[in-house]
Amino acid sequence: MKTKPAFLLLHALFILLLGSCQTAKYLPDSTEIGFGLYGGQVELRKTDKQFLTGELIALDSTSLLIRQDANKGCVQVPIAEVNNFTLRYARPKKYWWSVPVYTLVTLSHGFFLVYSAPANAIATSTVAITGENAYQYSQKQLTYDQLRMFARFPQGMPPGVKPEELK
Repeated sequence: MKTKPAFLLLHALFILLLGSCQTAKYLPDSTEIGFGLYGGQVELRKTDKQFLTGELIALDSTSLLIRQDANKGCVQVPIAEVNNFTLRYARPKKYWWSVPVYTLVTLSHGFFLVYSAPANAIATSTVAITGENAYQYSQKQLTYDQLRMFARFPQGMPPGVKPEELK
């Protein structure tokens, strides 16, 4: 039994669509950057291989305060224990719909479909991946002092505010 390359390509594209991650609801749209009430979404990998995800509440010279996703409360993470981090400060652009649509549009190309379908699939997949990685910084691009600007409280926790009271 022979498997057609187009069949495999469509299944691969479908798997790519399913693999796109959901971002936090508190992140602003790209048109609202700078006006959000919440901090950026930070993903940390600690030196003990533990992985944390949540809203960046505040940080100082020694630690980060993160409100974990799924209402797990706030956790203080010493900077010395952070192996690496990724910060997302706005919702990414979702272009995954364009991969199957523009690949199927090539059906009108006749014989040249053999060439244009893979080219369209590669091009639109590249655009979709780039859109997913928009509005994101990693530890390679941002120092901890710069990371502070993406916290809910960039100057530190206000006096009298307790982390467990945050919503």
